[in-house]
Amino acid sequence: MSNLRGSRRADRSEDNTRRDRRRRRGVVCTLALAIAFAATSVAAQSPGAGDNGYGAGNSHRQRRSEVSTEQAKKPAPPAEVKMALEPWPRLDPGAVFCRTAEDLRQHLAAVSARLDGSSTRYAEAPGCRVIRTRTAVAVLSREGPAHTQVQISAAPPETGWTDAFLPEKRTGH
Repeated sequence: MSNLRGSRRADRSEDNTRRDRRRRRGVVCTLALAIAFAATSVAAQSPGAGDNGYGAGNSHRQRRSEVSTEQAKKPAPPAEVKMALEPWPRLDPGAVFCRTAEDLRQHLAAVSARLDGSSTRYAEAPGCRVIRTRTAVAVLSREGPAHTQVQISAAPPETGWTDAFLPEKRTGH
């Protein structure tokens, strides 16, 4: 029995020795990693090969000049571009503008006649013209969706009639 107890004690002491070795290895590995991280951070903060052998004072001056040249090299921010608001209400290119309501009725009759195929029956109204550019207008009165009295805002202001659809509120954009 004494041999049995002795062998158990020997087994226990070997187990303890193995555990101690594992613990030491863990501690040594942790210590080695800590030293490696510390050395890396110190190397990153210390002056490197870019010093050209002139010492830390010159390195500081060199960094300061690099910062100032980087700031000087930054391009100026682009100028703020303000989008011009589109006029509303407006007549778009291709809209018809007539001086009188009768001119507008004559224009609509001529368009209707052309669509029917009898263009010789109605002549185009002389007081009407086609708008070439977007033109801001003020709505004065409405006599249905295709008869709107407007005043052109450009100088000199003109008052006339159009068949363009001009809703009360801006739609779309």
